[in-house]
Amino acid sequence: MLNQLSLKTKLIGGFLILIILSVISGAISVSGIKSLKESTDFLTDRLTTSNLAQELSFYGIKLYQNQADMIINENLDTVKIYEKTMENFDSIKEKLKEKMDTAEEKEWINEIHKNDSELDVLFHSKITEEVKHKLENLIQQYDDKSDELIGALEEKADKIIASVNEELNDALSKSNDEILNERIRQLIAVSNLKYWSIKLYQNQADLIINQNMDSIKTFEESSMKKNEYLELSRKAVDTEEEKTWLKEIEKLDAEFHAQFKEKIVPEVSRILEKRIQKYDGESDELISELDVNIQKIITSLQSEAEEALSNFNSVSTKVREQVLVFIVCGTLFGLFVGIFLSRSISNAITTVSSALKLGSEQVTNASGQIAQTSQSMAEGASEQASSLEEISSSLEEMSSMTKQNAENANQANIIASDAKSASEDGNIAMKKMADAITEIKNSSDATAKIIKTIDEIAFQTNLLALNAAVEAARAGEAGKGFAVVAEEVRNLAQRSAEAAKNTSALIEQSQKNSDNGVKVTSEVAGILTKITESTNKVSNLIGEVSQATREQAQGIDQINTAVAQMDKVTQSNASSSEESASASEELSGQAIELHELVNVLVSVVDGDKSNNSHSYDENFNHSSYKPGEIRSVPKNKINYVPRENKNKQLQKNTLKVSDKKRIIKSNAIVNLDESDFKEF
Repeated sequence: MLNQLSLKTKLIGGFLILIILSVISGAISVSGIKSLKESTDFLTDRLTTSNLAQELSFYGIKLYQNQADMIINENLDTVKIYEKTMENFDSIKEKLKEKMDTAEEKEWINEIHKNDSELDVLFHSKITEEVKHKLENLIQQYDDKSDELIGALEEKADKIIASVNEELNDALSKSNDEILNERIRQLIAVSNLKYWSIKLYQNQADLIINQNMDSIKTFEESSMKKNEYLELSRKAVDTEEEKTWLKEIEKLDAEFHAQFKEKIVPEVSRILEKRIQKYDGESDELISELDVNIQKIITSLQSEAEEALSNFNSVSTKVREQVLVFIVCGTLFGLFVGIFLSRSISNAITTVSSALKLGSEQVTNASGQIAQTSQSMAEGASEQASSLEEISSSLEEMSSMTKQNAENANQANIIASDAKSASEDGNIAMKKMADAITEIKNSSDATAKIIKTIDEIAFQTNLLALNAAVEAARAGEAGKGFAVVAEEVRNLAQRSAEAAKNTSALIEQSQKNSDNGVKVTSEVAGILTKITESTNKVSNLIGEVSQATREQAQGIDQINTAVAQMDKVTQSNASSSEESASASEELSGQAIELHELVNVLVSVVDGDKSNNSHSYDENFNHSSYKPGEIRSVPKNKINYVPRENKNKQLQKNTLKVSDKKRIIKSNAIVNLDESDFKEF
């Protein structure tokens, strides 16, 4: 089935299959590259997301760092830094949230959001407030206030003591024991009131300084003692001033007690609660939970990245294997197609070259026969020319005799007898001449048939060479060497056809001249017959000798004219015969050269054993050739070469087989353009 396909179909089919394999290989490569790109994109996305998670973890630690800076340095300006860090944290968190694609990752990012919210509330609502509270230093303010209250109380107590001392001194001066004892009790009561009031401040200071909550109990005990002496002091004072001072002491004491219970004790309790440490601990827990969830996300993303990397490596290996398999298959199939096509082309060219070799041998044999025939024609033409020269000489003698006959009328009878004899001889000679001319005509006819056969052989050789050139051109690089050989075969065939055409034209002219010679010979024969009749009657018509002599002279003139024409025709025939012989020899040489070119073609097909390289014309256009079409060359495209230029043209265009590189353009001999090939 493959043998029925044309070379064009085989080539197109082979290349189509190779193209299909290339397309399949390319599709597999594109698909693999697409898979690799997807794996790479996913891997890049996971790694980028993992970096986001790492950055989120960094900002989580940064949040705690900002918080610690505020706690340690008690600098509220750190709040702005914390909020800026929180903005970055939230921004990265939202980006990371968009990248979460599993339920666990979404749950972890939600936990991070929850921890973040709790951490933000803890920082702003508790830690920041606690630092602000600490920066207010209320305990110092309260202590300063207590100092003022105790100082005022001590001042009022000193006034009462001074007043009681005056009264005591007055009682001493009056030696009133009852009043003296009363004043002493008053002095002791007020002095103890002052003491226990100061003792209360001592207890308060102990609470503040040592942050000992047991000081509260001591404060209460001291307060009870102070109240006892306050009650005694109420009974002891008896003047309005002393009562006023005591009321002020009571007021100051009440304010001092209120501050202690409502402010100092709660403040110390707050200090003892260590709220900042507590909130910092809670913050540590939230940061730890947040970091744990972030690390879970990082671990998940890294796991997905490792899986994507593994998938990338797997797809990459698979794509390489598939591409390698298709490359190997494509290479093997390409080798198979190349071997198959080269064998198909070489087999076809071998067949054609064998046929050309056989045809060239036949052309060589035929050209040899033509050369022999042409040589024979040349010899016959030479003999005919010699005969005509003899006839011309005889006619001159007849003319002389006619003149003598006019001058020697007395010898007319003798001359008439001689004329009769001469006319009979002339009649016989004319018959011989007629036979010779007939033979020349027959030879010309035979030569015309041979030349026609040569022309047909050259035409068929031209067609065969043209078709071979077209087939070689369609074979591409493999047929370039054969193309130039086929072109030269065609050129030689065309030159043979041209030579045959010229020879045929000359032979046709020779035939016409031969016919004319036969006609003239017939006329001469008629004249000679008349001469014979006149000679027979000469004895009876002696009186008419003068008239007959004149008529004879006219006849002789006509004969001279006819013979001159015959001589021209004969010379032309001789020249044509020589040209035919020369053309035949040239045709024989071209046939030998054609045989040598066919041998070159055979060496191209079977291998150039002599290492001779032959150039060819690559500009020949074969695009319009159709397989199986018989093509002819238009006659008007054949360049006629005149005889005087033929040898130069032949010497210029003849291919020398021994030359290693010689390019002969096809249009140097046969001028064919694109329109002719389309018509072909």
